[in-house]
Amino acid sequence: MDPFVGLAIYVLLLLLLIFTLIFGQSSLCDKTPLPRVHFFITEGFCDVAEAAARRFCGRRGTALCHSAGELCFERSNPVVQILFVVLLAACYWAAWSYLFPMLPLPGIPAWHKHTGTAGALLCLALFLAASFSDPGTVTAANVAAHRALYPCDGLLYEEKECRTCGLPRPARSKHCSACGRCVARLDHHCIWINRCVGLANMRWFLAFLAATAAICCYAAVLGARVLLADLAQQDTWNTAFIHPETGQLVYLSDSWHFLLHFLSAMYGPQARRSPRPAPHPARQAAPLGLPPPASRMPATPAPPCGRAVGGCGGAKRPGSPSLYPSNSTLPAETCPRAGQKMALTFFTAVAGWIVAGFLGYQLYLICAGLTTVEMHKRRVVALALELEEEQRQVEARVERQLARGDGSGGAAAAGGREQPARQRPARAAQPQARRGRPPSLPHRYDRGAWLNLREVLFPHHHLRLAAAAAGAPSGQGASGSGGDGSKKQA
Repeated sequence: MDPFVGLAIYVLLLLLLIFTLIFGQSSLCDKTPLPRVHFFITEGFCDVAEAAARRFCGRRGTALCHSAGELCFERSNPVVQILFVVLLAACYWAAWSYLFPMLPLPGIPAWHKHTGTAGALLCLALFLAASFSDPGTVTAANVAAHRALYPCDGLLYEEKECRTCGLPRPARSKHCSACGRCVARLDHHCIWINRCVGLANMRWFLAFLAATAAICCYAAVLGARVLLADLAQQDTWNTAFIHPETGQLVYLSDSWHFLLHFLSAMYGPQARRSPRPAPHPARQAAPLGLPPPASRMPATPAPPCGRAVGGCGGAKRPGSPSLYPSNSTLPAETCPRAGQKMALTFFTAVAGWIVAGFLGYQLYLICAGLTTVEMHKRRVVALALELEEEQRQVEARVERQLARGDGSGGAAAAGGREQPARQRPARAAQPQARRGRPPSLPHRYDRGAWLNLREVLFPHHHLRLAAAAAGAPSGQGASGSGGDGSKKQA
């Protein structure tokens, strides 16, 4: 397979998976296969695994699947936390082993060793802060302040008591079964930090995401620059191949397409290493679609076939190019450890884009005055209201038909429309309800992007304001959480 095609397919599938996990339940995707794919990834796959275990292993296999699911998804465990630390340590070790020893290079000073180390330590420190900070536990000492901060709106939240904690549940709070506590302004339970993300630690979570995205992008850019500078220093840009269709000489510095073929064939996991190039027959087919190499005889370079696709950081050089057999091996000293540099650069680039996208999504929710839990609740409530309105319209049409005194029409309406609407209102109205956009719901907790963001960044200050406005104790010593008291004043 062409390296460009394989890379494009991989990136597209990865982006589609991330988009499905985040927006698969959105009402905008109702007419697409994304909701079904989201259901299969999040629930259907587990159901299939449980059915297979029941079929082949009996009750013991089913019990084992239940225990594994409960351990992974319903209990607090540090497995994913350890995985993140291992990934961070592995990336730093790769940079320390393969990138930092090559510095300085032309245009790349040696102080990148210190900035890279400082960035990795900062990312680790913010990860620990997000992992061990209190998310905003609701206790008897601060429940009054949290209720003053977020009064119930009567739509998403009503006055109720937590059946587990036995405390009045403030609006926007939720009891997390994995953490075993009620969390104020709960956004979600993050397996990476093994803790809920709530009012008190959202700022640390955002800082952790920002630091992770920044260090990943920094490592990707540094790795790409080191790789390109090293290739230029080793005169790799002077490598040339004969075009398989035209027979003309093409330099790596003239074509990104040939460069990716070259790097994949020579430095990929399938490449072999030897201290010197092996002899090769002229114009022999190359692996992975790489054009056959040109002769080793000195030659005057001919213009490449067609239009050249940009430069690669180095211009083609006149004279005798460095020609290596594409169907055998490459000298190890040509570009030492290039495969490791490519792997580190690609992994950190992909991880950086993923984390940056999730950070942007979290900032969007915060500026909109929403949480991940509320996004789901608002979709459910909006759909329920829309179905209820559709049912009322159906019943109104039936009553108008009956009021006209037309027995046949009224009977037909009553038998053909009233019965499905009353016995199965959801199925009768749902196809029509999903044709349009869900109705907009009033949002009591949105006070503007800046004030919403300030509420998350300075929770302790705003919780004190809310407690003072309501004449209730803030109780910060018991939970360490905070909020925005100006919402109560509004």
